[in-house]
Amino acid sequence: MWRSGYFTYTPVWLKLSGLFFAWRILLFFWTGLVLKLFPYQPEFPYSQALLVSSGLPDWLYAWANFDGVHYLTIATRGYQAAALIQAFFPLYPWLISLLLPVVKNPIAAGLLLSNLAAWLGLLLWYQLIKKFLTPRLAWWAAVWWLLQPTSFYLVALYSESLFLLWLTLCFWSLYHHRHRILPITSWLLSFTRVTGVGLVPALLWQAWQSKTKLHPSLLIAMLASLAGLASYMLYLQINFHDSLLFFHVQDQFGADRSTSLILYPQVIYRYFKILAGTQLTWRYYAYWQEFVYATVGLFLIWRSRQAAPAAVWFFSLVNFLLPTLTGNFSSMPRYFLPSLAVWWWVIPQFVSLKSWQRWFWLGLSAVWLLLNTSLFLLGHWLA
Repeated sequence: MWRSGYFTYTPVWLKLSGLFFAWRILLFFWTGLVLKLFPYQPEFPYSQALLVSSGLPDWLYAWANFDGVHYLTIATRGYQAAALIQAFFPLYPWLISLLLPVVKNPIAAGLLLSNLAAWLGLLLWYQLIKKFLTPRLAWWAAVWWLLQPTSFYLVALYSESLFLLWLTLCFWSLYHHRHRILPITSWLLSFTRVTGVGLVPALLWQAWQSKTKLHPSLLIAMLASLAGLASYMLYLQINFHDSLLFFHVQDQFGADRSTSLILYPQVIYRYFKILAGTQLTWRYYAYWQEFVYATVGLFLIWRSRQAAPAAVWFFSLVNFLLPTLTGNFSSMPRYFLPSLAVWWWVIPQFVSLKSWQRWFWLGLSAVWLLLNTSLFLLGHWLA
């Protein structure tokens, strides 16, 4: 991409690091601007007790909005401290607690962890894409990784960046035949979030598509993935006498989730009714965004089925469909982030556009990102 001057001789990891930190600094600058111009009106509990009173400036603690307060509670007081927080898997808050003796402040520890994972994930994402596409396309994939409309979750006090780091490391080790790494990352993936077990059918699909025998390392990785989920289920059984408590509390979160499985077409019909009967508020915008991600997202995943590696595509499909089984598209703009397969189809289409068209789509996505980031920072529900 760079043909002359300084960038010609700069290692790509340094270019990517510069890209990441410039993006992060700009988001911090945007945070300060937004919080000066508009009132902070959080729509979630514990904001005063855990965030405002933390002693940190608002441009930092606002990045721990919404689910961030639940991760903070788990990291500092454990799963016994409050109801419903058992829905959140333990690896991310556990790592925050490990940082506390050094960082001292739990919000600072969580943000440090998320930002570090996002940076490493970006470097690994570039290497993964470059394995199948060209360095130029891999660079554009890295740019889009940062400018997609919900990428701010990667550096918020959420488990998104950690999950994506393990996921890209899983696929990198799979396609680079690093058999010793794959089982470890498979366990970490499903110990971070329940959708990590989607790696099991993804690896089976990879073996079936390649028409080869199941390699012992893939079998071990699948068992490790199941073990990650089983580890948390065992903990819940011992401490709460319900190994599926992470699922059973879903209908109590206020997002109209159901513990009875509901099919995708039923959710589409439900959203038509929601959009027809909701007033024009920021909540209406959130519903529309969920609907767009849930419909356009499925289309993009389907179009990428021939372009993306088999395991990446199948995991993307499973990752997309699992949350919809709870009966709504709540948080789909965030849950869509690990559907990595779409970029194998989108990036070549994007690069084939004329220069002004590429800048138009990048600019549109950047504006959408800043809008979503603003709403999140001010405490309005998005995903």
